[in-house]
Amino acid sequence: MMHQLIAKQYSLVSPLIAGLENHLSVQAVIEGTVEGQIWVDNPSAPRSVWFETPEGQYLAGAATNLTFLPDLAEHLLPWPFAHITCSSADWEAVVAALLAGKFVRPHSRQYFVFHRLLLPDWQKRIPPGHEVALVDAQFLARQDLNNIAEVQERISEWRNFVRDGFGYCIVRGHQIVSTCLTDCTSGTACEIGVVTQAEARHQGLATVVVAATVAHALAQGFTTIGWHCWATNRGSQRVAEKVGLILAATYTMYATGAGAENAADLTTAEWQAQAAFCAHAAGMLKEQSRRMEMQAAQAHALAGDDTAALTLLQRLVDSGKMPTGWATWRDFQALQMTPAWADLLAHAQTAETGIPPE
Repeated sequence: MMHQLIAKQYSLVSPLIAGLENHLSVQAVIEGTVEGQIWVDNPSAPRSVWFETPEGQYLAGAATNLTFLPDLAEHLLPWPFAHITCSSADWEAVVAALLAGKFVRPHSRQYFVFHRLLLPDWQKRIPPGHEVALVDAQFLARQDLNNIAEVQERISEWRNFVRDGFGYCIVRGHQIVSTCLTDCTSGTACEIGVVTQAEARHQGLATVVVAATVAHALAQGFTTIGWHCWATNRGSQRVAEKVGLILAATYTMYATGAGAENAADLTTAEWQAQAAFCAHAAGMLKEQSRRMEMQAAQAHALAGDDTAALTLLQRLVDSGKMPTGWATWRDFQALQMTPAWADLLAHAQTAETGIPPE
């Protein structure tokens, strides 16, 4: 059986996390600095453990525990956005068997770790008209930034980000254009990640904001700085390498998504395969079938198959409420230039309000 632990029991699973040393969010959940859940086979003497963290889900401990596996299979099935990492090859075999042909596929991930700061002069690289700001309580309270809510959302799963985390933003006018934040911390270790607005990419901003965050981490006494990314995300890898992180490990994550951050990270054939996978997964997940169909439409669009994407979107519009802001999603950028897009939006307005556009 699976039993959910309460916070004061979390330390019981510390001996079980061998193999997850490069995944700091597990330790952060145990320590209580970020939100998460821990499920075990036996709360008195756990042998197998399932972690739910802001960075994904993790399996550790005994992979041959017959009292744990049946409930684990039932627990996994409702997950529409799984990002499962295993502590051992034995657990990977279990996940592959439990979820084969359902709604996850194995993808390659990379883990980088800080070696030495290659850009100590990062301040000189700040472009004119840009401000590099520490993300502290004062910054988070600013009312002049149009997209401050995006930063607030990224830290929402911290118990107290201002106390336990840190990071920097690059601001241009009233817009945050690039952000590097700690995903989690534990002792003198941290993991960081960066997000740059689409219109601000390829300008060196991600490198600057990451260098600022790493320099801050070093000044605060952090000795281990980690960085995770998809193996397909060469842009992320280049930023890490420019700042002074080096590749330390490659591992497998079982995920519902495409294993990519950007359209150019996958080939047309790979996006087509992702679309087919999402369509199949939609049939496996009753409660989340619409979400998987929307992901299939996104993958079709990124593969350049406008007809398939528009046909699926049309069906989704007809069958119920669409996700907020879907019409402006970047994945549909090419579709937005087609004549059929205006017809789809008009149909969506009629379907949602019952009033046809004028």
